[in-house]
Amino acid sequence: MPCVVLWAVGIVFLCLYDKIQIQLWFNEFYADWQNYPWLFVTFLGDTTFFILCVISWFFFSRRCALYLIVVGLSIMIVSYVLKQIFDEPRPFTVFTELGIFDAVKTVPGYELRSWNSFPSGHTISAFGLFCMMAFFLKSNYLKILVMLVAVLVAYSRVYLMQHFYVDVYVGSMIGVAMAMATYCILDDAKWVKKLLKEK
Repeated sequence: MPCVVLWAVGIVFLCLYDKIQIQLWFNEFYADWQNYPWLFVTFLGDTTFFILCVISWFFFSRRCALYLIVVGLSIMIVSYVLKQIFDEPRPFTVFTELGIFDAVKTVPGYELRSWNSFPSGHTISAFGLFCMMAFFLKSNYLKILVMLVAVLVAYSRVYLMQHFYVDVYVGSMIGVAMAMATYCILDDAKWVKKLLKEK
């Protein structure tokens, strides 16, 4: 439900403004003191963090760990294929071509990529990871917390000028859809029960 609400609100932005206007609006919230926190948050959508989560879940739920492995591999493939198909320019390239990049605030020393902007791989990974985790968490508060973290990862990609808002918006949908599909497919799979030695 939290995701549905966010998507409903988010589509309004996409209908009223173009991606450049939205990006410049978000850029107004830039502040030097925020740089390191957002660099850390964006790491939570990185492959390395995903792997650490898989390893950690092995100590709590082998089933969840297995589901995370499957959805993680699926995300890597889907994200790569979509990026190659669309091959969209990133904010750095777009603003440079428009001649307004010098007016944009960026994190000093942080390397900005030029292409494969759509969709955001970090966002797909974050929403896929935390949505899958939410299926196994018993506390509703923790479920909301992990989804909030996914939202923050998405925002970090926009803040760091690596992606446009539309990239993370669609990326969040793909991540949740892949997590839900993986859970539904594996939950009744006989080979999963056999592998986990469940009856």
